[in-house]
This record gives sequence, C-alpha cells and structure tokens, in this order.
Amino acid sequence: MSVFTQVEENLVDEVIHQINYKNTIVEIHTKTDMVEKSGKYWKDLSKIKPDLSKVMLITTNSENVVQKENTIKIPMFTETSKEDDCLKRLGEMLEFEMSSESKPVDLRKVCKNIESNWV
Repeated sequence: MSVFTQVEENLVDEVIHQINYKNTIVEIHTKTDMVEKSGKYWKDLSKIKPDLSKVMLITTNSENVVQKENTIKIPMFTETSKEDDCLKRLGEMLEFEMSSESKPVDLRKVCKNIESNWV
C-alpha cells in the first residue's frame, strides 16, 4: 500500500507508525512529491503511481487533491493532539476493510467505505 501525506516532515514517522502497525504501508509520499501548478501545490496521485487502485491519500486538506476518490480526510494531527485516537481508529478501520476484501483490494473502495463511516 502507498500513502501520500502532507503531514509535516517531523511528524510523518509518528503518524505512519500509528496506522501501520501491521506493516501494510510500503511507500510513503510527502509534500515533496506534490505537483506545482499556477502557484498552488496539488496532490496528483497518478504522478507517483499509475495504478490508482493501489493508492490511498490520508490528508487533513482535500481541497488540492486531484483524485478525491482515493482520499480519506482526517482531523489535523499536531504535537498537542498526541492523545487523539483518530489515527488509531483509522488504523482499525483500514485493518477491517483490508481483511474483509479479497485480494487485491481496490483502495478507492476502501476510501469510500471509510469516508462514509467516518465519525
């Protein structure tokens, strides 16, 4: 699984650790992988992996995402929100979605299911 996050560089490892306790994430893409167009940075997932069924974007801001069907929007994670269980819940939802599907999983479907059930 690939993950593209715009989390600040110093928080990426901690955020990914929270949701990757089963080691299913094999690629992590950050803001340095974004595409600049007309002075704005865009998360164009096709630039990092052509097969979008294998890409999931976890973000706090989905406004600048080209492929919204690959996106899960979560609350902002900061140094002061370490007690927030959002990432733990997301990890549990991902584990459920990944275990309930036959392989290979189309992550766009997983994103849709999680987005529709997000509290």
